[in-house]
Amino acid sequence: MTSTADRIELLNPANESDIHEATNVLGESFHWRLFNVGCDESKELHYECLHAWVKDAAANGEVWVARRVTLDEEEEKTTIMGAAMWYGPGQKLFQTPELEQQCGWTEFLGKLSESSRNWWPYIIKESAAGVEDILGKDVRLHNWHLQLLGVHPDFQRRGLGRKLCEVVEQKAKKSGLLTILEAGNPNNAKHVYQDKMGYELKGVTGVINDPFGKPIVSYSVLVKG
Repeated sequence: MTSTADRIELLNPANESDIHEATNVLGESFHWRLFNVGCDESKELHYECLHAWVKDAAANGEVWVARRVTLDEEEEKTTIMGAAMWYGPGQKLFQTPELEQQCGWTEFLGKLSESSRNWWPYIIKESAAGVEDILGKDVRLHNWHLQLLGVHPDFQRRGLGRKLCEVVEQKAKKSGLLTILEAGNPNNAKHVYQDKMGYELKGVTGVINDPFGKPIVSYSVLVKG
């Protein structure tokens, strides 16, 4: 007899197996295209990029996952269906050079072409500046910020993304804090985060270019709380 149970849980502590699985889930959720232009269009480098992000969030923020547990003849198997990287007050991605080194970010950058390597400081700086222009200085740093969320294609449209947000939204509400996120897809910003999840659109950042100067994205900045 087989039984299954789904749960939302914090990776604490996060082992390498879970970090690896969460990395692959995030990559698959975006069909390995999320940071394609900043990874020299290499899936292997894209994996290293996301792995460093997940590892940093596990150490310096919080990684929440939607996990399916299957029990079959007393053998337990687990599958991570979705993952969300959150940073709380005073936390942000790669807060120190030491964390960049420890999480593999420095090694990842060293494998890139010069154009892609130079692009990363640019996009991180421009993204942060765009949010500050809309919300004000350090507002994101003093509240809960969703860095990245993804659900594996096999498990999408089941409300898992909402649950991976709600678990931190509840924590933020108890502390009188905001939850903040940026959405690159305007349809998600409107129909998912605003209409279904109650987020308020605060503004849209300027357009950010790829490593070759081609415009690629602007972000909708949304807040709840």
